[in-house]
Amino acid sequence: MTIRDALFEAKIKLDTAGIPSPWLDAELLLAHLLRQPRTYLTIYQNQPLNHVTIQQFNHLVMRRARGEPFAYLTGEKEFCGLSFAVNKHVLIPRSATEELVEAVIKEQRTTIREQGTVIRKSCTLIDVGTGSGCIAVTLALQLPSAHIIATDIAVQALAVARENAARHGVTDRIVFLQGDLLAPVLKTQTDRLIDCQTVLVANLPYVPAQTIAPNSDLSSEPRRALDGGPDGSRPYRRLFDQLRAKGDRWHPDCIAIEIENDAYGALLASAEWRSLQPGYAAERIGSTLLMRSIQQKPRFSRGSLKTENCQLITGTVPDQTLVLPTCKAQTNMSVCRRRWP
Repeated sequence: MTIRDALFEAKIKLDTAGIPSPWLDAELLLAHLLRQPRTYLTIYQNQPLNHVTIQQFNHLVMRRARGEPFAYLTGEKEFCGLSFAVNKHVLIPRSATEELVEAVIKEQRTTIREQGTVIRKSCTLIDVGTGSGCIAVTLALQLPSAHIIATDIAVQALAVARENAARHGVTDRIVFLQGDLLAPVLKTQTDRLIDCQTVLVANLPYVPAQTIAPNSDLSSEPRRALDGGPDGSRPYRRLFDQLRAKGDRWHPDCIAIEIENDAYGALLASAEWRSLQPGYAAERIGSTLLMRSIQQKPRFSRGSLKTENCQLITGTVPDQTLVLPTCKAQTNMSVCRRRWP
């Protein structure tokens, strides 16, 4: 059987199974198996395949026909221009999470640029529910001066995250902790975090439980990485409750989370949000929610101390008033990050 013959057979099987892009998927699977670019399949379409390769290819096609995500078949997924190992124990990275990472990187680089050499505290980024480690590893690469902590409740997920950290050469930059959400950090790291600038980053499950089973794309991924409870907000409400419990000793300078659709509205209506939000200025960017602390360790000027161009304004989202420090001098009403003198 030649490459061309194998592709045509695979295309028919995938098309019959209702796969949206049968020919593309067939090409990508065979190219992956042969470790060649897709152009190779066209140039050498009459080249015969050996028996072992045909068996392996048919097995991959069968799994894809059953609806298994492509990334699990190849064991790879690109994220922020980097290749990450993935398997059935971790959620497949999405483009929305790239937006979350980009927002955190922009926030940190802006802080460093505006505060300059006056920063004396170290910066710690905490990735809660790290999964494949794509967030923690990317942040470690893009923010080389930051200390990274990554948590996950699943030992199998942490194994994948450690593999990806080793793949990209940042093993020594990331501390991996096993436990429920922020619990292992609060148990072992609170004292050292008090003197750090800290950013909490999380892409927790936010898919309403009832929508997972019928969706073949989601049903192949680990349910614990998707299930956000009845309204999609439960994991974030639990995270906020953990933060509130430690609020007298430590709170993050910035919280960045990914949340969409109904889960976002449910979170804003929750008691956990109302108890935590007054200490933060919130801004939503696409599916990313940024919350900047306005509490004990102010990063923003809010008084009259050499801030004649600054004032506080309020903006609204459904059922919630957000206090946003802004600068009159900037026509785009962006957040003013001028430090206290």
